[in-house]
Amino acid sequence: MKSMRPDLLKHIKDTYKPGTRVRLGWMNDPYTKLRPGEMGTVSTVDDIGTIHVNWDCGSTLGLVFGEDNFSVVKPFDPPTESYEERIIRQILAIRESGETNMFDIHRVQQIAEVSGYDELLAFTRDCKSQYAHFILTGEMLPWELDEDTYWPTDTEF
Repeated sequence: MKSMRPDLLKHIKDTYKPGTRVRLGWMNDPYTKLRPGEMGTVSTVDDIGTIHVNWDCGSTLGLVFGEDNFSVVKPFDPPTESYEERIIRQILAIRESGETNMFDIHRVQQIAEVSGYDELLAFTRDCKSQYAHFILTGEMLPWELDEDTYWPTDTEF
């Protein structure tokens, strides 16, 4: 059995207490059905440092600290900024990270999903022309859905 340094194990147990909400970035397990962005609640941390999670999707697969990529989800705080300000902040955070060309919209969406940037994810999906305009000019256009945006009817829910 693989052992863990006692100070690291204490840090993991202190950080990921039962009830802590986590969001999956990616998992180093080729057989998992968990997807990036899945959320769950920590149930316990065992003595080898596995973080056991009750995933919202029903899975109970544990996270391995240092192998899997995940983050703590902060409790909900009422927003102190507008929806538009959040989107701009999220765009700038991804740009400043240098992880991708901001015109690679699929990669921007992947980063947004893993980072929990739900507003930016919806914006890049539904308002592509406004997103491109912002990237080119730094100006946010009035909200308008792109023509190819599909909205389901009430009977499709």
